[in-house]
Amino acid sequence: MKKASFLRSERPDQLLTAWDKRIEQQSRLVEMIEANNVKQLRGMTRDEERRARNRQEQVRGPMQRLDRDDFIAETLPRLNWSKLRDQFLYVDETAGAKALLQFVEEHLTHPLGEEFLTGLSDLVNQTDDG
Repeated sequence: MKKASFLRSERPDQLLTAWDKRIEQQSRLVEMIEANNVKQLRGMTRDEERRARNRQEQVRGPMQRLDRDDFIAETLPRLNWSKLRDQFLYVDETAGAKALLQFVEEHLTHPLGEEFLTGLSDLVNQTDDG
């Protein structure tokens, strides 16, 4: 992700806007793909529909998972985590720390909650060591 590296080092003031655009674009793409998948299934028999759904579920792209449910449950929280992490590291440490803490609290029971809690702990320890 060359653009993010450039923004992190040269234009951190534009970093959060870039993250917002990326999240919005990927969300739109997932919705478009989902609508297209539904459209493709129209008029199929149950057997044809089952085979078509299996093929659709095997498709992966720039967001790793193109299924809307997987995107919402897994990819979207990771994108938001990365945005907040960049806010903490490159934009505003105080606002970023508050946002990260709130994010972790909101996702404690989420399947990725432990990953986010560990990530927050690692960031705090990294900051303390640095």
